[in-house]
Amino acid sequence: WTYSLVTLLALVQEPGFQNALRIARFSRRIYQLREPFYIVCGAGETGSLVCHGLDRIGHRYVVMDTDGERLQQLRLEEFQFDAPMLIADAAESRFLQQAGLLSKHCKGVMALTYDDSTNQAIAVTTRLLSPGVPVLARIRDAEIETHAGVFGGDFVINPFESFAEHLAAAVTVPERFRLRNV
Repeated sequence: WTYSLVTLLALVQEPGFQNALRIARFSRRIYQLREPFYIVCGAGETGSLVCHGLDRIGHRYVVMDTDGERLQQLRLEEFQFDAPMLIADAAESRFLQQAGLLSKHCKGVMALTYDDSTNQAIAVTTRLLSPGVPVLARIRDAEIETHAGVFGGDFVINPFESFAEHLAAAVTVPERFRLRNV
């Protein structure tokens, strides 16, 4: 009995076992979602703002990030809904599937990680596994932006180009810029 008890305690403390339990709980919460939701990949500054925006307008969302500390910070913020969160690499198809990509309730995927190649992989994986689900991907590199847009139906956003366009409009034609932002 002693050996069995010690082995069981060692198994419960094993990081791999704890991670498997976390993933199983996460998958169960996704399976229980019966309303439309979005998958947000990346819980950095942009991902956090998107989560707050979705929460404010009453949309459900699922968050994935490789950094557990960012997810922990997001958990501490005040939201209307308690969103399922998973520490995982969203570029891997199995984690996107566990996040509910193949669910009929998934309404979109937002690839907002800091790495362009990861965002591209998320967009490509989503397009291949679930062609009807729209993808919003943040891409900084123009070459990757071109490759990501090839799959069609995706929104590829270069934040630096968007900022440059807004700044140029604000400097050259401030009246039109103010009118557009009202």
